[in-house]
Amino acid sequence: MYSKNHRNYYRECRKKYRRVSPLSRVLTILAIIAVIALAIFVGIKVFGAKTTATETAQPETIKNTENNNISTVIAETISFATAVKGIETQLLAKGVESATTIESEPEEEVLPQIYEGEFELPLKGATAYVLVNTNLYDEAGNKMAVTAGTGLRIEREEGEKLVVTTADGFTGMVSSYECMLNLPDIIPSIVYMDTNSVFSVFQSSGYDIPNVTGEQFYNVEQYNERLGRTEFNMPIIYATAKKVMAAQQTALSEGYSLCIVETYRPMDTQKKVCSNMKALENSNADVRNGIVGHGWSEDWFIAQSISNHQRGYAMDLTLVEVKETEICTSGDYAYVNVADYAEVQMPTQIHELSDASVALAYAVTSKSETAWKDVPLADSMNDVAIRLQNYCVGAGFTPLASEWWHFNDLDARNSAAGSLSNGDYFLQSNLSIVP
Repeated sequence: MYSKNHRNYYRECRKKYRRVSPLSRVLTILAIIAVIALAIFVGIKVFGAKTTATETAQPETIKNTENNNISTVIAETISFATAVKGIETQLLAKGVESATTIESEPEEEVLPQIYEGEFELPLKGATAYVLVNTNLYDEAGNKMAVTAGTGLRIEREEGEKLVVTTADGFTGMVSSYECMLNLPDIIPSIVYMDTNSVFSVFQSSGYDIPNVTGEQFYNVEQYNERLGRTEFNMPIIYATAKKVMAAQQTALSEGYSLCIVETYRPMDTQKKVCSNMKALENSNADVRNGIVGHGWSEDWFIAQSISNHQRGYAMDLTLVEVKETEICTSGDYAYVNVADYAEVQMPTQIHELSDASVALAYAVTSKSETAWKDVPLADSMNDVAIRLQNYCVGAGFTPLASEWWHFNDLDARNSAAGSLSNGDYFLQSNLSIVP
């Protein structure tokens, strides 16, 4: 389906080890010294006793004298050995006490556990992008201005506020409704493939759109320290991220995974696609018929002004069938990652801007959460496209009548965050770290 396979998976290897304490080394050295000293002591006593007995005693008394001297040596040796053992025992006892009070690391390393929270990984250490120019305020009341699209690292959540840190190290608070969460940081099991960041696949009635198809409109692919791999930055409004999580959980439970192609889209990209598609429509009758035929219009396939993608509560996605999963780790947490998958056959290629891609039999307002339910599905909708729709609708999204791949979060649209972003910015760097 795509022109580039971006996913590089890194398996983490964790080694168990035991440390030899400095105390153990000291005790070993003392024991060696004690043995050497003991041998010398015994040698001197025995040799000295034999020499004295030979020089002063009569032959018939030598044996008795040697026996007496040896007995004395043995007794003294036992006393010496006992004393050394006593010293070692005292040192060992102190060592055990010291090890108990100082060394707190267990010999067996505790394996990371699956995170139990709203997402697959904690918010702490994840990246948020601000939707609009705003200010951060620290505990002392100092403020720092940040522009729309700025990446912020999340420290923690406090009610409706996020405590965040900038790339410059300023830590302050921002309203959560002013932010989009970077989805790969918190739901890494999803397959992410932002085609407009690599090689745009926009077409219309099977025709390439000049200055659009094959173009790279922006670049949001970078190394993600939190995940230990190269990944796309793919943000969406905070509240909407929770619905994405719900849809992914359902998909995984049935052997599928979401494959998100685009969430936030800069206004600059929107304008380029719109203007160049209109030019192609004016010069190609097949393209024009595919756009305006059967009761549709240009607006249904590419917004002529600001779209929900710029607002931060829309996503374009497809499904993949999961072939293999693996357990990966991020800091103290483990998560399930899709290691291998197969593409599925949807009604059309994603971003095919014509009535071949419609999800419903006819157009119906996209601003209603329920109006679409009264419209039959398009004849072209196949089983996997319906499955994708069910996953998203079940999580609280609303389908777009003209595109099987596009879903909106109308709750977010109607919230305080719904009209903040105008899309006149590109995303800045990801600041994510392990949680």
